[in-house]
Amino acid sequence: MVTEIIQKWYGKIGFSNSYDEEFYKALETYEIDPDAKLETYDINCEDGKKNFLYFLYFCEETEKIYNEIGIGKKILFDTLQDFIYWLDIWSKIKGELHLGQLVWMREILSAKIFRLGRLQFCLAKHYRCQKNENQNNVIACHIPAGEPLDSKECIKSFDFARDFFSRFYPEYHWEKFICHSWLLGEELVDILGENSNIVKFQKLFTIEEQIESDSILHYVFGENINRDDVKNLDAKSGLAKKVKELMCDGAVFHVGSGYINR
Repeated sequence: MVTEIIQKWYGKIGFSNSYDEEFYKALETYEIDPDAKLETYDINCEDGKKNFLYFLYFCEETEKIYNEIGIGKKILFDTLQDFIYWLDIWSKIKGELHLGQLVWMREILSAKIFRLGRLQFCLAKHYRCQKNENQNNVIACHIPAGEPLDSKECIKSFDFARDFFSRFYPEYHWEKFICHSWLLGEELVDILGENSNIVKFQKLFTIEEQIESDSILHYVFGENINRDDVKNLDAKSGLAKKVKELMCDGAVFHVGSGYINR
């Protein structure tokens, strides 16, 4: 039964066929505890194949949570697409089938983060992404990779989120959306220009704070990249070329914090 559940979710989520050989070999190799629970799983586990199999198994419980709340299948499967992103990222880093980013994935499978159109949202009291913020009256916004950051689609997502949380979490009395991201870094206006998608996204927010950070490197060049690595990296996009140039000149980058009133 456990094996069937894992295979079911492997197929439903839609991972690349390039993982099939490693996946089915791991499925034969590992013994999965049918009584395992997401909330007690060791998120420090460094066995990426084991992580992958268990987190697929936990999807069965995630679906039950969605059904109990009344949230439709489309939102469930849109939200679970993060599974593909983080499997791809960490498998590339490790050179084999590997699921990392377990804290984030635990929140996804606990039905605390939802993909609503272009953007992801969560009740910030569950995922403390902000410092010095009253977590009980805000909804945190996150930006999944992989698609253009079209401002019209983002506006639709905020409208979607307003309806979603009013319908499914009416007891949660929130006042604003918050975002803490390199995409709100103040230097991006000069790098990209006023008409770029990222700058248009910034303008949706009232930006309150800028914190020095090299987070931009992880999203432009990949995980585990630091400032010392940049000079040897191949900059393929216009943004990457500019970031590389500025980094090599010693420029400072930021993570910005902003909000949108409800």
